[in-house]
Amino acid sequence: MSTNQRKIGGDNNKRGNRYEDFFVVFRLIEYSPNVITNGQEVRLKEQAACPVDDLLVVTPTSHRFHQLKAHKTITWSARDHKLTRKFLAQKAACQQIGQACELIVVVAEPAREKSLNANMPAELADCMTVLLFPELRQPSQLVRRQDVNDALGEVYAGRRVSVSDYQEIVRALHAAWIEHTPDSDGFCVLGEVIKTIRQWGVGRLRCDWSDKPEGWEEAAAILSETPGLTWWVDRGYFD
Repeated sequence: MSTNQRKIGGDNNKRGNRYEDFFVVFRLIEYSPNVITNGQEVRLKEQAACPVDDLLVVTPTSHRFHQLKAHKTITWSARDHKLTRKFLAQKAACQQIGQACELIVVVAEPAREKSLNANMPAELADCMTVLLFPELRQPSQLVRRQDVNDALGEVYAGRRVSVSDYQEIVRALHAAWIEHTPDSDGFCVLGEVIKTIRQWGVGRLRCDWSDKPEGWEEAAAILSETPGLTWWVDRGYFD
């Protein structure tokens, strides 16, 4: 009996870790356009030593605290209102230091999203979001989400794109997240994740081409006069 229980616990832990990792990749994709095109600093931390601790995302203008609940029975009142108490404690901690925050509970089931929204405690309504994020078998399935496709369209280096191009970027972000080295405060820095992907040479990511090579103006003039040739360099690549 005990062996089976350990196996069930191990399987559940793997499932939970996979769910959390795939959600982090979702957030990495979401923030990548601003990091790549505007140089925004984005930092992420799991188990952030605060009341709502599954994932903290920090930008210069926001703190987003996430609790991830993939199981089908989560409610605000379960286990002596544990979920409610967590989020109220986080809200109070942010208010105490004058920090604006967004509180997010992430669920895998549409029924849980509907229930949590319908029964949200009034004290949390001003800063609380319930986000539906279904379970995936592999990170590349993220490209099925329209919001992910929009962000990937901004960070992909080319204009002609296929599903496999986007999937390659998603897999690269997943691998770089798994292998990242935290900064001195224990955060993952998205800019460093993107730098790692470029060093690996996988997943064609957009970049700024501010320094034109010597002779570029002459070459551009010749290309422009070539009949039937379409080309561009606005995403950091000659294509």
